[in-house]
Amino acid sequence: MTARLAGRVAIVTGASRGLGRATALALAAEGAAVAVVARTEEQWDQRLPGTIGETVAAIEEAGGQAVAIRADLLVRDDIARLVTEARATLGPITILVNNAAFTAPGRPHPAHPTGSPAPRLPMPRWPLRRRRTPSGPDSCRCP
Repeated sequence: MTARLAGRVAIVTGASRGLGRATALALAAEGAAVAVVARTEEQWDQRLPGTIGETVAAIEEAGGQAVAIRADLLVRDDIARLVTEARATLGPITILVNNAAFTAPGRPHPAHPTGSPAPRLPMPRWPLRRRRTPSGPDSCRCP
């Protein structure tokens, strides 16, 4: 760990796996405290390994500071809550990495948040991807 980002607080969305996880780990390695944000608290599809808890554990094992916050950026109340939780736990937000994306295999059905994935979508997936892109960064401003 270095101290280049010591005293800084980052929110990283989509941080349970892939590029988001790598970004969260890199920011923490540079000294930032990281709010690890994603929908995945439990692995519900083996094609999509990784959870926010696993990312936080990896950061803490390396000596960093992190908090796991479950949020869906398609839900406006989740956006406000994630910023409030991150600030309350880690301090003022100075870095925002909006990496959240719609995952291709689907997502847990609302009636079964840790159960089986939702059935096939009756419409093309691109409207959901497009809907997330403009709403995420615009709605996640930190004053």
